[in-house]
Amino acid sequence: MTQRTECTLQLPLTPPSTVQKKRTNCDERGTDIEPRRLLSQLKSKSRRRTPFHCLKKNRIPKNSVLEIGSASKPSESHKLNYLKSVLNDCENIVMITGAGTSTHCGIPDFRSQKNGMYTKCAATKSLFDMNSIYSDTEQIQRFNQLITSLRELSCKSTPTPFHQFINKLAQQGRLRRLYTQNIDSLETKLPSFCDSVQLPSTAPYPVLIQLHGSVHYTQCTKCNHVTRLDPSDFHEGTDNSKPLIPLCKHCAEIERVREIAGLRLTGVGKLRPRITLYNEPHPEGDIIAEIANLDTKTKSVDCLMIVGTKLDIIGVKQICSNFNHNLQKRRQMGKFVVIFISDELPDRKIMDIFGESGIDLIVHGDCQRVPEFA
Repeated sequence: MTQRTECTLQLPLTPPSTVQKKRTNCDERGTDIEPRRLLSQLKSKSRRRTPFHCLKKNRIPKNSVLEIGSASKPSESHKLNYLKSVLNDCENIVMITGAGTSTHCGIPDFRSQKNGMYTKCAATKSLFDMNSIYSDTEQIQRFNQLITSLRELSCKSTPTPFHQFINKLAQQGRLRRLYTQNIDSLETKLPSFCDSVQLPSTAPYPVLIQLHGSVHYTQCTKCNHVTRLDPSDFHEGTDNSKPLIPLCKHCAEIERVREIAGLRLTGVGKLRPRITLYNEPHPEGDIIAEIANLDTKTKSVDCLMIVGTKLDIIGVKQICSNFNHNLQKRRQMGKFVVIFISDELPDRKIMDIFGESGIDLIVHGDCQRVPEFA
């Protein structure tokens, strides 16, 4: 009977490496290698004072007024420290801006007591009224001249120091939303923003919301096609070869195709600047209302900053009122503040928006100086 002998494998299952690995001691490593930090060290480094603690420390009486021109005076130091806390520590800011942020560039505002377009000439207001603009040839010519001049001013202007401050907030991730009533589109010249010409119907929504449109775009009254505004189309009656109200080239092209195909012609629409006028429904009113409703119910919002506006537009006034109402508890806890910045003190209509809660700080003076304290 044959006996079976067991054979054990002595060779390695994988061939040995022919390259000898160099073993280095920790002390022999280069000085450019940073050792791993412990979790406790990471936590301690990431800690920072919350806006709540900063604002509570510098709390001031409601409706306090800080005069920008006198900010260096010792009597203004406490209010100035409060402003600095807001500018540097608030982490989720909603800003509402008006024409006062662009007057530094030479772009006129509308309602200021000194240089407002409506103050200087009451007839100018009718040029922003849908019921008046297209009433006669002279009104159309004046409207075209106004739009082209505002567009030219906007093209020549550069963002102001306050616009740069807005851009800084956006880059730091501290600006939740910017609602601008301006139609000059200066914000779109900043790196952090682009034209929000047509808002998306669903989230995510852009940071920049142009409430009243832009003088840089036109929209067809028939097909709603949006194009860049060509100033030569909006002449003052000097070009007899063109109509005072320009026709939509997109519609005209469709009509030519239909004619060749033997189909019934449906007509050509007319172009108008894509701005919202008085006495007309807002084309994106429902979307803006949804965005504003979302913002006013967001508990992480810690600051509403109102800059360069008299809040005469009903829709904008309603946004401010909703913030004051929906975040009332956070205001009482000092976790949500309202700052008003303008070269004109708020009137009774503005104060009534915020009721008994008032405004946490009124900054009276040129908004272009505000970035000095950030």
